[in-house]
Amino acid sequence: MRSRWLFVFLCFLGLSVQAEVRVDWSTEMELGYGYDSNVAVDDVDLTTETGDQFVDLSVSGGVEYQTAGGSSLSASLILSEKQYNQYDAFDGRLGLVSLAVQRRLSSFDLGLSIRYIDYWLDNEGFLNLTQVSPTIAWFPTKKTYLRAAYEYSDESFDIDSSRDNKQHKISVRGYLFLNGLKKYITTRVQFLRDEAEDHIFNNDAGEIAISYQQEISIGEEDLTVELGFRYQRRDYKKAIHPLLDGFRHDRRRRFEFQLTWPMSDSFALVAGVHRNDYRSNLESADYDQRVYMLSMKYEL
Repeated sequence: MRSRWLFVFLCFLGLSVQAEVRVDWSTEMELGYGYDSNVAVDDVDLTTETGDQFVDLSVSGGVEYQTAGGSSLSASLILSEKQYNQYDAFDGRLGLVSLAVQRRLSSFDLGLSIRYIDYWLDNEGFLNLTQVSPTIAWFPTKKTYLRAAYEYSDESFDIDSSRDNKQHKISVRGYLFLNGLKKYITTRVQFLRDEAEDHIFNNDAGEIAISYQQEISIGEEDLTVELGFRYQRRDYKKAIHPLLDGFRHDRRRRFEFQLTWPMSDSFALVAGVHRNDYRSNLESADYDQRVYMLSMKYEL
């Protein structure tokens, strides 16, 4: 499966990189400190119901080739590590490699991306994830932009192979530009299906999300404020869970707030908070969580 998608990617690449005109390099580092009111590993429905402080460090780099016709080829690498003050068994380390190609066709942009994620928990292998996603995007009007995507994910758990999963996701994301990139609204609707090795983890889910971003001026400073909300409904109807009298049902809400203060062309301070309100008839997946974080970002 992976070699088949790689072949498609290379064919797409041959169509796109025909007249290279510009190469852009990027590097970013972010160091953050925060507090998590309920340390958890959502992928395996594990919560501590206890809060802890943490430090988060991430480094990323990328390169993008752009052609005169508007097509592009990009590659990126992200490395991140999160360490808790007390719950070191929940310390996580992530590596992500991605390749993406985009081809401009008349008024449409066709894209294809491949991502590989390796996640470690408590210094042991936890999760491997391969994703392939073809996309199509266009401007219906001067102030709106739509992007539709299909995403296939192959997820492998080192600690529990019964959770190994193949996911199919269809999403549509829309942008409404109220004042260019200084003020806009983003909406997303997506549907996904998980097909796990053990049928008790199979589920169908639907999700809607909306966010609002605005640049505001305070004196001579330009700050960016972002508000977001997400709701997900997830139903497990393939098998009755052994800990329940019936099928499992999840209803999840997430609220987000973030404030970014650019201190220079390269440095920025970021303050954020998000609240997770997760309801489920499975006790280990029914919990509340609040995460507060302050970070410093450096970008070249």
